[in-house]
Amino acid sequence: MHTSVIKSGKYLTLMPLWKIDMLILLFLEKGENMRKVLLVCFMVALVFALPLTAQGGNETVVSSSPSYEGWPHGKNITINVCSGAGGSTDLGVRLLLPYLQEQFDATFAVRNESGGSGWVCWLNHIADKPDGLSLILVNDTMDYVRLNPNSPHKESSDDFQLLACEVVDISALAIRTNDKRFSTYQELVEYAKKNQVTVAVSDLGNEDANVIYLMNNKLGTKFEPVVIASSGQAVASVIGGHVDVYSNNIASCSTQVKEGNLKPMVVFNGSRSNLWPDVPTFEEVTGIKLNCHSARGFMMPKGGDPALVNHIVDCLKKAIENPEFKKKMAETYLEVVYYGPEDFKKLFKEAAADVVAIKSDLGW
Repeated sequence: MHTSVIKSGKYLTLMPLWKIDMLILLFLEKGENMRKVLLVCFMVALVFALPLTAQGGNETVVSSSPSYEGWPHGKNITINVCSGAGGSTDLGVRLLLPYLQEQFDATFAVRNESGGSGWVCWLNHIADKPDGLSLILVNDTMDYVRLNPNSPHKESSDDFQLLACEVVDISALAIRTNDKRFSTYQELVEYAKKNQVTVAVSDLGNEDANVIYLMNNKLGTKFEPVVIASSGQAVASVIGGHVDVYSNNIASCSTQVKEGNLKPMVVFNGSRSNLWPDVPTFEEVTGIKLNCHSARGFMMPKGGDPALVNHIVDCLKKAIENPEFKKKMAETYLEVVYYGPEDFKKLFKEAAADVVAIKSDLGW
């Protein structure tokens, strides 16, 4: 039986040809009043015809998911940075801006909100509208700070929508270049098993100090953290011989390494850093896995449309993985590592698990 296709917008209806022929004959043969009745019936039939979702070809597909292509259509996106202007976190955001603008039809504003190790910024924006116009910088310390019984913060990354990791700043140890007691990390470890070795850290409870306690637990060493909040003073104390070792991320050590004041000994990562390819990993030297870093990236308030979240994640991924951007970041000693929401979350969980293992060392 032959059929005829009748299209109207998104709707597709099939009607047998013999029924169309019959309607035409009736329409021509009947009087004026009957023609009006038939015309009304014909229109009602079209309205109530079942729409068919196209299975192929050029037919229209009806979808309930909104399209975010071109979003946000020229509106402003604010990136709320959880640290002060000029630091490595802030620099990583500002270097990314041109590549974000290639992916988003938007203008961008960067707002720095330092204080409380990031919590001032995070709590300021936890209740922002989840429309994607408020993005927030976050690092993986967020989930383990609340393990401190004295911390007033019980929120975690579960209270936000993680989007993408931008940087994994690997933890490292360095010594002054003229220290004659040890020239390799293995020699440093053997020395620290018999002698107390002081280590300059920026604070207790962050990755700089955590890695020291984790080393002691795994190796039986006697590394002792010494808190020196100013990175400049911490480096000076090591170069001057007042403190034995400097613990910080690669980005914070690299300038002094390049200038010949510090010698890197080890990095705490699953593989060697592209920034320091000649420096061994902890696992290479000891045979024991120990990864420690500051992983940071983007999140937004929770509750956004999943389709919008996916669109933002896709745009962030393209911007972060831009080869030109990665090259510029490497020039500032920042290692770009993209992770999507799920893998980014795993880094938070791993960091929290490490802290659980050393809670007694931290006095928690």
